[in-house]
Amino acid sequence: MNRNNVLGSFLLVLLMSVVLGLYLLYPTYDDDLKHIRPENPSVYSPEKELLLSQYGSALINILDVSRSDPNLASQQLEALQAKFPDQDKAIYRAYELMILSNLAQHKLDTKAVSEYVRQIKALAQHEHMGWLKAQSLVELAIEYISKGELAESEIQIRAAIDIAESLHYVYRTKIILGSRQDNRTMD
Repeated sequence: MNRNNVLGSFLLVLLMSVVLGLYLLYPTYDDDLKHIRPENPSVYSPEKELLLSQYGSALINILDVSRSDPNLASQQLEALQAKFPDQDKAIYRAYELMILSNLAQHKLDTKAVSEYVRQIKALAQHEHMGWLKAQSLVELAIEYISKGELAESEIQIRAAIDIAESLHYVYRTKIILGSRQDNRTMD
């Protein structure tokens, strides 16, 4: 009788161990998770939304120009805003602020850059635009780099990467090395 209790207890522990082991190990098989986890998680790009309007498309182009030719970008932005007054969507304001920040960086106006970065962060928080928060952290990191504060810049970049990865946010950048242009994610 004592032997049956020991054998029964052993079989019960063994059975529970097998069931628990299968339960714990089951989710680790990638083949089993394919139906749960999408192959390519959807990627968020604010440019997709901007490309739906003439104003938004123009803002994308002006942002690109603002990185290399601030005078032309300033003229284009003024002309665009004159042609399309009353464009008050948050995404438009975000791109306008990013353009203005680039223009201030070209002028080496650190106070203006700081103010634009502050406005971008406030807009991101007010409108719940995580992608813009990531972008503002990148702008802030650039500002820290220009001041020689590399450690603080790295902190901002890492925070931006975390946000971008959580949102699957893709930010299109043009890297010009000769005639090479790339689209890159923020990672």
